[in-house]
Amino acid sequence: MFKRFVEAGQVIFFLWLWPPLIEFNFGPQEDYGNFTLNDAMTMDDKSKLSGIIANLASSGLLDMREDVNVFREAFELKKLEDKELDEWLLQAAAEEQALAEEQARLSIERQQSKKQREPQQNQ
Repeated sequence: MFKRFVEAGQVIFFLWLWPPLIEFNFGPQEDYGNFTLNDAMTMDDKSKLSGIIANLASSGLLDMREDVNVFREAFELKKLEDKELDEWLLQAAAEEQALAEEQARLSIERQQSKKQREPQQNQ
């Protein structure tokens, strides 16, 4: 278990931390090398790694357009072609927009409800 967690950490290191360090010291490179997992991950390992990826994505530390196929490969999923990737990104953006609109609607409703209660409390 610990070995797999260390391997997941190595993936993160070699995908997101290593290239910027190389670029900082030596400038952009054509190839930064590859890192592959030798052992299949357990469901628990995949769950932990997906949580790490979700946190990195939500914080803006990775670009899903560039990195999604690396993750899909790590999870033993087929790579997305450019068209499939574009559709996936459009769907994700639409879902994010719908969620933001719903949150805005709920915020407006709470504000209106609060304003309606204020005159009643003052009487």
